[in-house]
Amino acid sequence: MMKNKIDSASHNVTPVWRRIKASLIDYLVILAWMAIIGLVGLTLSLITGGYPDYLGTFGPVGAQIIFFFVLTFPVGIYLYVSEVGTRQATIGKIKVGMRVVTLEGGAPSKISILMRTIVKLLPWEIAHTFIWQMQYVFYQSGYEADVPIWIFAGLNVSMILVIIYVAMIALRQDGRAPHDLVAGTRVDLR
Repeated sequence: MMKNKIDSASHNVTPVWRRIKASLIDYLVILAWMAIIGLVGLTLSLITGGYPDYLGTFGPVGAQIIFFFVLTFPVGIYLYVSEVGTRQATIGKIKVGMRVVTLEGGAPSKISILMRTIVKLLPWEIAHTFIWQMQYVFYQSGYEADVPIWIFAGLNVSMILVIIYVAMIALRQDGRAPHDLVAGTRVDLR
């Protein structure tokens, strides 16, 4: 047997439905953060008399960078801090009895969890990139504008990546997705 190959009998492969349930719980945490952002934005707009013109001032790349630090970065911090912590799990994983471990079953390194988090959020950020590009087209030409095909292609890439991630969890014997493969981790039952 190869050193890095996982024998499914040597650990508890987490059922797909458990990983989906954990993800849904984690999305509730993310939605709570988004609600806070929304309330802060609404409050600021009521105080200042309107929302800032992010697209006009910063363009699609600048607006994306701002919102990366408002949304994606805090979500990444949540995932990273949770999985590098002593419980090795996000709130969702804790609730359904899972944790992130190395292939040998130990605690992953901080670098491994960082790589895992980046790869896990990659489809999400690719989608944001092309959504901001689409919004900029509408900003410049109105909602009846023709959106360039490359924007739809980019959005499709992000959706295809999500499908690949979920399919790998469901179809691989070891249940490892791209973020697990890159980080040398797996999700195990407690």
